Amino acid sequence: MKLLCETMVEEILPSVRALVAKDLMQTHGMNQNEVSKKLGVTQPAVSQYIRELRGQKIELIRSNRKMMLLIKNISRKIYDGKLNGVESDTFCIICKRIREDGAKISKLCKD
Repeated sequence: MKLLCETMVEEILPSVRALVAKDLMQTHGMNQNEVSKKLGVTQPAVSQYIRELRGQKIELIRSNRKMMLLIKNISRKIYDGKLNGVESDTFCIICKRIREDGAKISKLCKD
């Protein structure tokens, strides 16, 4: 059995990064290089996020309205410079929110 933290790092975090990267590009007009610097990942990683080659739970997260509002909020704060996308605490917000919403944890973490 995987720990929740393992599932979050392996499955949820890449999907969240993909959604944040897409939002930074679509909503805020950033290019892949700018997004990669904001998120502390390489430009090829951003390219894979955009093409949904990383993050297998994107649709599951996308279907959760509360999570998408949180992701949009995080994206806006990263764009505005009020939140550092490189710091682990930025994405810990998502994990904490999933943990608080206990009923959603099992749904998000299922294979």
